[in-house]
Amino acid sequence: SPSLPPPSPPPQPPPPALPPAASPMGVQILSGGSFSAPPSLPRSGSLCVDRDSDITQIAGVNIAGQCCTSGSTDPAQKTEVCRRYVESVPGSDAPGGNNDSGCVVGHSTNGPDGVRPMSFRQIEARCAELGLQLCQMNCKGRGCYYNRHPVWSGVDCYLSQPQ
Repeated sequence: SPSLPPPSPPPQPPPPALPPAASPMGVQILSGGSFSAPPSLPRSGSLCVDRDSDITQIAGVNIAGQCCTSGSTDPAQKTEVCRRYVESVPGSDAPGGNNDSGCVVGHSTNGPDGVRPMSFRQIEARCAELGLQLCQMNCKGRGCYYNRHPVWSGVDCYLSQPQ
């Protein structure tokens, strides 16, 4: 009688799967409304940068700051949530409003240095100081002539695309 081949060894369990490499998260710089300086801002109108980057401008234009009362992403709520300026400046007697002292980082029409250069961490702290947070959207048309600038946002993005 023909002999049967020896039984095959039991299959080995697959090696444990390696966790996917976490892509570091960055933050989006958006067009303030009418700012476009290709190729610095891609067609999508945003650029993803590291939160700890010291970048303060794109194509020689300072990045403006805009703060919000909530994390809303609904453009219909811009009027309620967006704050490119405050009515009263904490710890200051300076007048608030849509002017150089009331605008989050200065009024854009106040000369070439009207919008003070600030990194993401600096504008994040500035919003917190005002009792606000970084916006999850573009606040076009909400003051300080920031439409002409790139603006910081609180919108997360991948610094490199996940594999």
